[in-house]
Amino acid sequence: FGGSGPAAARRAALERLLAERGDTDLGEADWDALAVKGRSTALEKSYFRLTAPPDPAAVRPPAVLDAALDRLVGLLACREATYFYAADQFKGMRQDCTVQRARGRLAARVYEAAARAALEYGDAAEYNQCQAQLVALHGGGARAATTPPVPASAPPDVVAEFLAYRILYQAAHAAASAGERVALLRTLASAAAHAAHPAVAHALAARAAIARRDAVAFFDLYRAAPRLGRALMDIAAPRLRFETLTALVRALRPALPVALAARVLG
Repeated sequence: FGGSGPAAARRAALERLLAERGDTDLGEADWDALAVKGRSTALEKSYFRLTAPPDPAAVRPPAVLDAALDRLVGLLACREATYFYAADQFKGMRQDCTVQRARGRLAARVYEAAARAALEYGDAAEYNQCQAQLVALHGGGARAATTPPVPASAPPDVVAEFLAYRILYQAAHAAASAGERVALLRTLASAAAHAAHPAVAHALAARAAIARRDAVAFFDLYRAAPRLGRALMDIAAPRLRFETLTALVRALRPALPVALAARVLG
């Protein structure tokens, strides 16, 4: 890197900070220690990996981020933007929130919109990245001492929506992952306050159906899934279908009525 000017000065300041802490890896730096106040007015900005302290002139302040988010959500709603473009834009917004230590309702809205887009387009990995941040942004989970508190809580309906998604995601992966089983238990312990919400009640019933390997109940719930819940139930559906079909063939051989199998397997 080298050179002079504001960027070089910020890099030198960060390097001094890292040296004081005994750390020499800029890639693992604590960007929060040098949080910036953005000055950019661009509504469109691609994500790029930071290799130096962020330049305030290239970072969008909250008011601009809010407008950029509304623009992108509108483009997606009208099918005027591809998911790949939207995912790149969402990452750019998330980065701008991170370098400004924005942890309030705006940051939550960015992650919520990115998570919904990921579910709609079947990108479970990207959804899971957003979900991990939303646990903290919605006021749940442990918070490190250096992490600022979230000043503005999400509307209860939104919290319940994403709690339901989290239950479905973790239930779908619990059979294959001990970590997800533990995470699901923690999520279920925190779900009692929202258990009466229709989306959460549906997710809890779907989790129970997955645990019981009850394909009839699961696919009845699948057809009635609220909002984007079906996208997460799709993760569990193939395995449950195969297991149930195997059981049906063994129980009803030599003849398994196709109409019965189709109904039971959704």
